[in-house]
Amino acid sequence: MRRTPAIAALAAIALAVVGCSSSSSSSSGAGGGSSSSASGKTVDIYSSLPLQGASRPIGISLQNGIDNEDRIADVIGAEHVVGGAAYILGSVTEPGVVDAAGPRSIVIGELSGERSERIAAIQEVGARAGLGVGLADDIRVALWEKYVLLVAFSAMTGTVRLPIGAIRDAPAAKAMLEALMTEVWAVGRAAGVNLADGLVAQEMQRLLSQHDGASTSLYHDLVTGHRMELEALQGAAIRIGREHAVPTPNLDAAYAILQPWALRNERPVEERVPTPT
Repeated sequence: MRRTPAIAALAAIALAVVGCSSSSSSSSGAGGGSSSSASGKTVDIYSSLPLQGASRPIGISLQNGIDNEDRIADVIGAEHVVGGAAYILGSVTEPGVVDAAGPRSIVIGELSGERSERIAAIQEVGARAGLGVGLADDIRVALWEKYVLLVAFSAMTGTVRLPIGAIRDAPAAKAMLEALMTEVWAVGRAAGVNLADGLVAQEMQRLLSQHDGASTSLYHDLVTGHRMELEALQGAAIRIGREHAVPTPNLDAAYAILQPWALRNERPVEERVPTPT
């Protein structure tokens, strides 16, 4: 495993470097809904940035979740928002540093689907820094593809408190992982996202090919007592499913198991119920 600067910092770098891009394009939000931990952090970050001096600020979130773009748009305007997703397996070991494993990539795209000058400029800035930035033809599809994998994977690692190797070796757990992915995929399709028919099989293959110790940040946050992304991941998927009358029984069960931990980790350490030893 290799120590790298935290991937979340890339959003701030992109905003600072290309905040006065030569062009802008309008884009519309989708989704919406209740507050979540990752989205709450997103709003806090963008609310605190000194954007008034930038003629054409560009906001990109690489945080987990599916509604970050809408919440950034509420702060800086939808016309200034570009979609983005980071693909990385890792965990935060100290502020500003992650332990990263497996393939790493970033994709961005206009929410409208057009290939604008400003996303080309961001790609160029990344290339100059040695950072490969891909341009998605449909960033909403890219965001949901990641979401399908992450919601299911984090639900399983969190509920069983074991990495992918143990899940892969347990037939019932492996089947539940696939069932979770299928539910989130169905929610995305119902929400109008053009997710491929074979996406679940593709993402299952991707996950099961990872090294035995591969896990998720939600699992890491659970066991280390940090604030969890339960509402941004499983909670949002359940909410969107209900909005479109898509049942999510496996996801509901995982959420019920994880919610006590999420609520516990939001409390001050001295107020938390002790865990059995």
